[in-house]
Amino acid sequence: MHGHHPPVVEHHIGQEPLVAPKQATGHQGNGKAVTDAAVCDRSGSGFRVMKGFEPLQGPSPWAKEERSRGTRVVKIIGSRSRTVNLSRAGRAGLPRQSPGVSLARRQGRAIEMRASATVLENVFMPNKGLHSLSPWTVPIIGFLGLILTGSALLLAFPTARGDHIPAVDALFMATSATCVTGLSLYDIGREFTLGGQLTILGLIQTGGLGIMLFSTVFLMVLGRGVTFRSRFLLQDIYTHGPSADLLNFLKHILLFTVAFESLGTLALFVRFLDRFEPLQAFYLAAFHAVSAFCNAGFSLFSDSLMAYVSDATVNVTVAGLIIAGGLGFLVLYEVRRIFTAPQGGHLLLRWRRLSLHTKLVLVMTSALLAGGTAFFLMTEWSGVLRPLPAADRLLAAFFQSTTTRTAGFNTLDFSAMTNVTLMGTIILMFIGASPGSAGGGIKTTTLGVLVALSRTRIGGTPMVHAFKRSISEETINRAFGVTVLSLLIVTIGTVLVLLMETGSVPFPQSRGRFMEILFETTSAFGTVGLSMGITPTLGTWSKVILSVIMFTGRLGPLVIAMAITAREVKGHYVYAEEPVMIG
Repeated sequence: MHGHHPPVVEHHIGQEPLVAPKQATGHQGNGKAVTDAAVCDRSGSGFRVMKGFEPLQGPSPWAKEERSRGTRVVKIIGSRSRTVNLSRAGRAGLPRQSPGVSLARRQGRAIEMRASATVLENVFMPNKGLHSLSPWTVPIIGFLGLILTGSALLLAFPTARGDHIPAVDALFMATSATCVTGLSLYDIGREFTLGGQLTILGLIQTGGLGIMLFSTVFLMVLGRGVTFRSRFLLQDIYTHGPSADLLNFLKHILLFTVAFESLGTLALFVRFLDRFEPLQAFYLAAFHAVSAFCNAGFSLFSDSLMAYVSDATVNVTVAGLIIAGGLGFLVLYEVRRIFTAPQGGHLLLRWRRLSLHTKLVLVMTSALLAGGTAFFLMTEWSGVLRPLPAADRLLAAFFQSTTTRTAGFNTLDFSAMTNVTLMGTIILMFIGASPGSAGGGIKTTTLGVLVALSRTRIGGTPMVHAFKRSISEETINRAFGVTVLSLLIVTIGTVLVLLMETGSVPFPQSRGRFMEILFETTSAFGTVGLSMGITPTLGTWSKVILSVIMFTGRLGPLVIAMAITAREVKGHYVYAEEPVMIG
């Protein structure tokens, strides 16, 4: 019997063999490694090695619930052959009380499910068309659809002059708004009608809610619900694994968004009443609050927020919204849950209960804010900050340090800053915000992992760790992969835009364009939106290139790469190690 079936899926990325559960023991005795990817339920009555799939017969509570809905629940134990329609094959993840999960928790080991979505995706592809979409491609198609819809609306609405913007401009503006970048070809406060402005605002809000919420809604629109393979993938990218309650988390995303944007609107409304009529003040306040929390940086003022450079209320409110939106919904969710618990203990104990992800985000964000503020003060104290009083210089430096990594609002003229300041700004834009947020860049956690890696390697420590927690080799590889891919995207994008903008310009005259174009390209990738003023002058192909870069920066280079390459589950091979000289 055992000689006629394909081997059980084993040793895929991020998995660990099951140990000790009664059901797995007999299977391992046959020389087979039972992994998380091969098993969707461990609380059944036992394993039978066979092709493809078999119905669960065990007492799993979630399996009973799915059966009561007429859902066919299966456990995956094969590597190919028969297919099953996943929209009818169970919509729940691993049972929380299954023996394998319980044992792993008692031993302090993490249950790693990252490979499960890929295995399920590649082994069981039942239908053609939309219903067979990989979870990696769902957000890509969803965002593309949103961008095209926004482009059509912007083309439909006339400008304030009565004409219509070109198609490539509509695509650029829709991409910038959907990807919450903020680069703009037009002064939308003066040149767009109310319809165009509301279209931009709607794209900002929808894009700012994030890939996870949008992907889930898109799956539901397809009539699939949230299948367990999609649930695994979404949880892998945006939460800490299958133990997270995805749907409850999505509800909190909406709650956080409404709460922060409402508070921001109220604070800005009170301030704008000094200069505008109540209805206009409310509209301006709401637009800027949404733009700030979603880290978009679009403004209805021609000079962004330069007129409010010394206004503490506007600066603190907008900066606070930017920081909250840039932390990521997962961090907000976890901080709220732990620090508002009635019996959570003293502050230090509550801090220790935070996950490594949240600690890295909070520490790296604080360090970048403080370091960026000090950097702007140091490099521009006698420059663009010189006309301001000392207190206002500190406020302006803090605001620019905040907005540089994510949002794109400005209270200072970047075209008047020194090259040193511009290079520092480019680095901050490249780092970007945090995972699961509305910002782009390589993310603060990627920087944190690379810092931890450098510290432990220089110190001679074999294991990479931070906050008394080890960082897996897979996480380190992802950090390197994201960084290298991001550098390639920015480099290639800069070269292409340089060719488009300066290809026919004599060398002496084109030399000064390099910094402007590098700044613009990095801003597009980090979905920041800061510019040295060259955006409206860009040619058609440069607009297309930057649109692609904004799209890649918003979704993340890792998601794009996985959507392209995650096609087939291949066997695992281990090659012989050989030393390489470094440095």
